[in-house]
Amino acid sequence: MEKRQCEYFLAIAREKNISKAAEKLYISQPSLSKFLIGLEKELGKQLFVRNRNQLEITEAGKIYLRYARKFLALENKLSEELSLCGAAKEEKITLGITPWINSYITLRTLNMFLEEHPQIMLNISEDFGQNLFSMFLDGTIDLVFSNVTSSVKAQLPSHCTYIPVMKDRLLIVVPKSISEAHGIFVSDTSAEHPHPLSDLPFHDCRVITGKPRQHLYTITMEIMEAYHLSPSGIVESQNVDNCLNMVESGHGISFVSEIYIKNGPKLNHSDIFCIDDETFDYTRYVICDKRKSSPEREDLIRIIKEICREIQLRPL
Repeated sequence: MEKRQCEYFLAIAREKNISKAAEKLYISQPSLSKFLIGLEKELGKQLFVRNRNQLEITEAGKIYLRYARKFLALENKLSEELSLCGAAKEEKITLGITPWINSYITLRTLNMFLEEHPQIMLNISEDFGQNLFSMFLDGTIDLVFSNVTSSVKAQLPSHCTYIPVMKDRLLIVVPKSISEAHGIFVSDTSAEHPHPLSDLPFHDCRVITGKPRQHLYTITMEIMEAYHLSPSGIVESQNVDNCLNMVESGHGISFVSEIYIKNGPKLNHSDIFCIDDETFDYTRYVICDKRKSSPEREDLIRIIKEICREIQLRPL
C-alpha cells in the first residue's frame, strides 16, 4: 500500500462517484478511473460496482477500505512522532510564492499564521516559479506555493512532495476578430462559461504569454507542442494584465488562469475557450520537504488551503 493509493481509494469510497472524488483530490476523472482499474487488476478483485448513479463498495472493497484506513492512521502517527523526535522548535519559515497569487494571499497568510504562532518568523519570497523551485532545491526557501510543471516533477527529490491547495486550469482568451476569422462565432463567454473546444484551431496567430522563468510560459509551451500550434510570433510579459490588454486589442491569443480571469479585468472584445485536457491543468501546490515536517509548517499549509478555498468560492 502507498499513502496516495489509500487516499484515492478512500475518496472514491466516500464520494461514491469518480468525478466527485477526482474533484476533491484535484486530479482528473480519467486519471482516477485509470487508478481504480489498475488497483482492481493488481488485487484481482472488484472493489466497486455501479448502482444507478453511484458506486457501491463490494465486500472485497470493504476489506481494502479497513486496511487503507489503518495504513493512513499508522502513517500519520509515524510522521507525528518522527517530527517531534528531537526536533528543534521552528524559529523561521520562508515561503516562496509567485507574483499574481501573492497579492491575494500574503497579508491574510501572515496575519492568520502569526496569530497562531507569534514566535515564528514567517518570511515571504516572491519570484517566478522556476526561480522559486531552484531556491527550494538549494535550501534557500522552505516551502513553495506555485504550479508544478512536468520539469519540476522530474527534478523533485523523492523526499519531497507537492500538496494541492488550489485547483485551476488555463483557459484560452482570443480576440473576437481572430475567433470569427477561424469560423467560430460565440457570445457571452466567461470564465464560468467558456466555450468548449476539441482542438486548437488558432494557427499562425501571435501567442502572448509569460516570461521563460514563469511556469505559465512553460505550460504554454507544452500546450503549443501538444497541439502542434505554430504561432506567427510570441510576446512575453510577466504581467498577466498586460497579456489580457494585448488580447483585448486584437494582438494575439493567450492562455490565462481561470481564477485570474474570474477576478481580473473585464473582457469586452475577447472570447474565452476551454479544452478538457490535463495539459491545461494549472493547479497550484505547496512543495515541501517531507523530512522537515513540523506542526508549524503543517499549520501554514492548512492556512494557505483555507484562503485558497475562499478565493475559489467567491469573487475577490
